[in-house]
Formats: sequence, structure tokens, C-alpha cells
Amino acid sequence: MTGTDGSSPTERSCAGCGEPFRPKGRGRPGVYCRPACRQRAWALRQARAALARESGGPDSDAAVGAVPTDARGWVRILGQLRAQLADPNSELASRPWEHLRLYDGLGDALTALDEATPGGLAWLDRHG
Repeated sequence: MTGTDGSSPTERSCAGCGEPFRPKGRGRPGVYCRPACRQRAWALRQARAALARESGGPDSDAAVGAVPTDARGWVRILGQLRAQLADPNSELASRPWEHLRLYDGLGDALTALDEATPGGLAWLDRHG
């Protein structure tokens, strides 16, 4: 991807992290700035495909990326997470370095639930 004047490749954004980078001057221009971004994108594609297979849906972003809009849908998703963590043979259970991300994400969700609920989590605890 050289300019018409033979100049160096133009800067583009990494498809993985969004950081700007300059692809190498030979061959097809790169899409990712580092091998780690390429590997992460591959892992996400594999996870989407596996999730689509498990749910019986087509291997598409629309099927995998559907976000629940009601409590019943979220409880179902959290049940799937619980099942994966409880299964010692699951990939997620065998990756303790990912558990901190889950912990942080669940903590953020609890904070949002506390803020969205009149009376907060204390009210839910008393009435649950």
C-alpha cells in the first residue's frame, strides 16, 4: 500500500484495538497492528462460532451478539456463565486469568443494578 509517488504506506487503524499503525510496505496491507491483536481477533471468531453452535443458531454476529432486553434473558445468560465456570473441562473454567475480567464486569453490573433500583441492592436483599 504505497502512495502513487512510491511513498511509504499510509497509516490505518488496527481492526483489533483501533490503534493507528503503518502496515509493512510489501504485499497485502495488514489489518492488525500486532500479532496479539490478530490472535485475539481469531479467538473471538472461534468463540462466536462455538457459541453459535451451542445455541443452535447460525454462525453470525447477529445471532451471537444478541443482547437480552429483559431479566429472564439475562438470567439465562448468567446461568450459562455459571455452568461454564462449574464445568472443570470448560475453557473458561481453566483460564483463571480471565476470571478477574469476569469479576470486574459482574461488579460493574451490580453497581449499575444498585443505582437503577429504587432503594438499591439493600432493598432487593430485603425483598428477595
